[in-house]
Amino acid sequence: TAEAAQNLLSQQQALAAKELQAATELVPIRKEAVTRAEALLAEAKVAVEAANKSLQESDLPQRSVAFSPDGSVLVTSGDFGSLHTWEGKTGGAIGSFAGHTGPVKSVTFLDDKTLASASDDQSIRIWDANPGWILERTIGSQDDSTTIAHRVTAVDFSADSSQLLVAGGIPSRRGELHVFNTVDGSRTFSLPQAHDDVIYAARFSPDGKRIASGGADKYLRTFDVASSQQIRRFEGHTSYVLGVAWKRDGQLLTSAGADNTVKVWNAETGDQQRTIETFRRHVTAVQFIGETDNIVTSCGDKQMRIHNAANGGQVRIFNTPTSWLHTVGATPDNAVAAAGDANGNVYLWNGNNGQQLRVLGVQPTEK
Repeated sequence: TAEAAQNLLSQQQALAAKELQAATELVPIRKEAVTRAEALLAEAKVAVEAANKSLQESDLPQRSVAFSPDGSVLVTSGDFGSLHTWEGKTGGAIGSFAGHTGPVKSVTFLDDKTLASASDDQSIRIWDANPGWILERTIGSQDDSTTIAHRVTAVDFSADSSQLLVAGGIPSRRGELHVFNTVDGSRTFSLPQAHDDVIYAARFSPDGKRIASGGADKYLRTFDVASSQQIRRFEGHTSYVLGVAWKRDGQLLTSAGADNTVKVWNAETGDQQRTIETFRRHVTAVQFIGETDNIVTSCGDKQMRIHNAANGGQVRIFNTPTSWLHTVGATPDNAVAAAGDANGNVYLWNGNNGQQLRVLGVQPTEK
């Protein structure tokens, strides 16, 4: 009948309008994704250029090697113009010393703490083999609540180290986020009320344009650095969010919670992709391993774990620690994975095969 045809036409028009609205809402999201992809491509080109430079330098000859008097450190030099120090027993890299403008033909230890090098740039240089840390600046103070209102619970550097992200807040009142310029200490971003309670974890996105943070208000949130506006709020945790991590492509986020779970999110849409529930206590920290889908976590049940974020499967579990684990990290190739416990120990494993490498303990200071 004519009435039925009219009803069908109205339904089709309503459906078409809804689809048009959905498509229109997706346009800015897709444009933003393209912009981020272009930024990642630019970063990749820079990384390739740096890798090519490193490869070229690795093909240059070594000219001199020398051990420290006690044999614990090896120093090397060559046509690449810098000195490098290495652990004498394991071969692990310690540090590098740049300053010469020509090939370094000779290097030696004058004593356990001092190096001397001679170069084709017609200079001889004396180096402190183990230079101490120098405090560059202090941001905020107990007497200055305008810079940072309360305790600091998380910090993160941008990829180029030009920006420092600081997170914290006042318990049961608010969580704050600030970004400071590392060159002069000036504040470039400030959200005093970013969360409704203390923030426990905050990280820059790989391109430095977004911030992800989680805290005692049980939410994971993302913010746009340029506009200081919240992009999205992620709901799902039933207790404090203690850790956050971005995948290298900026498309995925993971959050670790005091509800004994890790959640995997689509960073663009806010959709929760999966929940990993193999933990028996608070999950205190999480990190993506290199550019892979694997994540490494620390947990209050004294175990470090590796999971595949793409399917939630457990890859490996590390059982050695004897106390609550608070923090975790892994090299991009997963050759070394580390976790720190409540007793002041740092446990090192080969993340690829589970072999324990060593335990680093804090030595008590003499009074």
